[in-house]
Amino acid sequence: MSIRTLGLLLLPLLALAASPLRAQAETVQRSDERWRLHPPTPAHAATDPAATAQPNRHRQLTLPPLPTGTGGNPQPQTPPAQVAGEVQAPAIGQFTYFANTAVQPVGAQRSATSIVAPSAAMVRDTVLHVGNWYAALSRDTGQTWAHINPHSFFPTLDTGFQGKQRTLHVESHQLTVWLLQYWYSTTTRVGSIRIAVANGRNEVASGRGADWTLYDFDPTDFGFPNNTLLDSADVGFNDNWLYMSANVHDGPTGALMGSVVWRARLDDLQANGAATVGYIAFNGSTEYSHRFATWAGDGTRMFWATLLSTTSIRIYRQESSGPGYSIGDRTTASWNATTTSTCAGPDGRGWLTGAIGQIRGACGTATELVFTWTSGGNGGSRPLPYTRVARFRESDRTLIAEHDVYSPTDCWAYAAVASNTLDHVGGVIAVGGPNRHVRTSAFLIDQYGSGWPGVVAFRMGESTNNPPFLRFGDFFDVQRAAGDGRQFIGTGNLMNGGDAVANVEPHFAWFGRDDYTPTWRTVRVDSVPAGVAIELDATDIYGQRHGSAPFVRTYAPQQSYVATAPATHRSGGVDYVFQRWLRNGAQQPLDQLTLTVNTIAAGGDVIEARYRARVAVNFDASAHLAGGAPITLTPNDLGGRNDGTTPFARAYYEGTALTMTAPANVGQHPFRRWRINGVDYPDNQRQVAYTVGTAPVAAAALYDNRVIGTYTVFGAGCDGSNGTDQLTGAGTPETGQTAEMRLQGGPGLSTAVLAIGASNTNWAGVPLPLSLPTAPGCSVNASLDVTLVTGTDGTGRAVVLLPVPLASNLVASRLYVQYVSFDLPANPMGLTTSNGLEIRLGGVR
Repeated sequence: MSIRTLGLLLLPLLALAASPLRAQAETVQRSDERWRLHPPTPAHAATDPAATAQPNRHRQLTLPPLPTGTGGNPQPQTPPAQVAGEVQAPAIGQFTYFANTAVQPVGAQRSATSIVAPSAAMVRDTVLHVGNWYAALSRDTGQTWAHINPHSFFPTLDTGFQGKQRTLHVESHQLTVWLLQYWYSTTTRVGSIRIAVANGRNEVASGRGADWTLYDFDPTDFGFPNNTLLDSADVGFNDNWLYMSANVHDGPTGALMGSVVWRARLDDLQANGAATVGYIAFNGSTEYSHRFATWAGDGTRMFWATLLSTTSIRIYRQESSGPGYSIGDRTTASWNATTTSTCAGPDGRGWLTGAIGQIRGACGTATELVFTWTSGGNGGSRPLPYTRVARFRESDRTLIAEHDVYSPTDCWAYAAVASNTLDHVGGVIAVGGPNRHVRTSAFLIDQYGSGWPGVVAFRMGESTNNPPFLRFGDFFDVQRAAGDGRQFIGTGNLMNGGDAVANVEPHFAWFGRDDYTPTWRTVRVDSVPAGVAIELDATDIYGQRHGSAPFVRTYAPQQSYVATAPATHRSGGVDYVFQRWLRNGAQQPLDQLTLTVNTIAAGGDVIEARYRARVAVNFDASAHLAGGAPITLTPNDLGGRNDGTTPFARAYYEGTALTMTAPANVGQHPFRRWRINGVDYPDNQRQVAYTVGTAPVAAAALYDNRVIGTYTVFGAGCDGSNGTDQLTGAGTPETGQTAEMRLQGGPGLSTAVLAIGASNTNWAGVPLPLSLPTAPGCSVNASLDVTLVTGTDGTGRAVVLLPVPLASNLVASRLYVQYVSFDLPANPMGLTTSNGLEIRLGGVR
């Protein structure tokens, strides 16, 4: 017996003593026995498929032949089916595939016998697609797929994953149910079925097995002995319960031992905990392969059926409240349970082995129950195998009508059906014959009454081969599409390019009338500036994903998506840095490169990746500042830096209000002005505010180049009557200042002349210094271009003031000066001379 979560409540095995021709109600007694179900599985690491997969094998379990019935209703008078494209689709609008994609990749675990038996569940934008022996997940409504390895996705059970799977979505409870079948184990002595349950879209979309809650069942849970296994499961639901069915086989021999129908309360499954479970067990080999008619009536009951013979079907009705159920045996028109044709294709290979004798499709509407199965050809207008459709009134299970999907040139088999919220029926069916390889097609029957239109089937793709081993499948699957229940999703497969395992191509189809086309949602992707490369994780309905903004992508309703922007972008020579996303005008967090949208807005989305220019600001100062100028900055730049000594660079976002402050003086050099991008700011404004744009910035702090005025003595004075004439400079020899020319040692109370010249090497062509002939030791040292006369005092001193004009062009120019004094006693010439003085004029320039 399996380990179970606390709170399991079972319904015991019942003896079914129903009349074959009338409904009979029997009361099911409750049991107080309690079992435990598995708790949620702990997280576990994914492993390589090749390391965990069971060998590609399919064990065909033995089912007894269906008895040939007697009597029966008249054969249906229905028009033959038409393959896609040969006639117009009937009734409302036109048939449309909203999505029809090959489910790839699915790994290497496809069935070697092409018994893919695919099934799919859709919750919002997320689709789980399963089959023999693979699984795949799509997060963009079937546009792209990611492989899931069911051998390792969940913890192992018995001898490992066997391959058969079913999945469905329960819209009312937002539950996705994944049924997996496991190999019979000689150790556990059972072969189990696992029900994995995910709540909502995100638990499915995560792609993590740990997000699912697991419930495991084996035959001993339903009163069967050890050495048995569960097989050929079906799953359905009504308002309150999840229903499951399975055949029970002997483990060592594969012989059929019975069957079981059980149910679990949906509220319990939604709570991820203990589940109330009830069951009905059928011993023996008279009933098997029960199929559920989901969406029947008002949703408070569940109907399921099994074929008793080629003229009889047994329909069960289970009440939602209370354990009671009833049986209704109904007569059908006779059909052929023997495969009279394998339906060989152009390559001579058939595909119908195993198709006969079991209900393959079932659904309910508000007023009807619909069941489908495959019949062998029986001559006349039906020489090849065809599909029988039987419709019963929901209220009392009275047969309303029977219809056949057939044609003289093709076989029609494995039909699966579902109803939508308009009580129309959608289905998928396998079609193939001598002139075409088998493939899966979809069809619609809507607003039908007693008249049944000829089925128009629209292929999911062309097959290039028939499958090996004369077998195409066990079943296909159709369900209502999530969200808008007027549409359908279905599964199929075909052979593409050969008949090996790698050529099996499972398909996911989302279809319906174009009158009920989904309201597609658009995502407009913008960027500032334009041209940014944006990545989207979801492929749109046109197969597009990434783009250069602006661009538009079109998605199914309720699509989730993640948009990713690059951290930087370069355009027009400008470097841009990501700032933030905006969605429909709402600002998202700063610096968050990814925008995760859980559900696209009803009116579509406009998303914008907004960037700011990353602008370099280069700081410099006057070239004559040998050590540079220290600049104070506010705020910090993108690297967290602020102040610096020129030359240096900082980086800011465009729009930054930058404050720059320069010192009043750098050494002897006073501040003059700022110059930014060639524009001079007012003089002496050491602090300026500047808003950074998108273009690089060149900011220079300009300082005046101050030259220090100097006096330099050259030559020597000569001896006079009062000593030696000496010239010295005083005051400041700079522009705007006054220089003082001082004489001492000259003749007392005499006349002195200050000679000012532009040279101390040449005077009107005469080389200098020039010695005076009769004045020993006296010489002319400076050109006498300008002379100023002054007088000496009694001590032989004199002073001449030389104001220097405030003219920057005088800065660094040189003057040469010398005193010449009248000193009659000194020498025959009566003149004495002082030393020369070089004046280098200073100032600011």
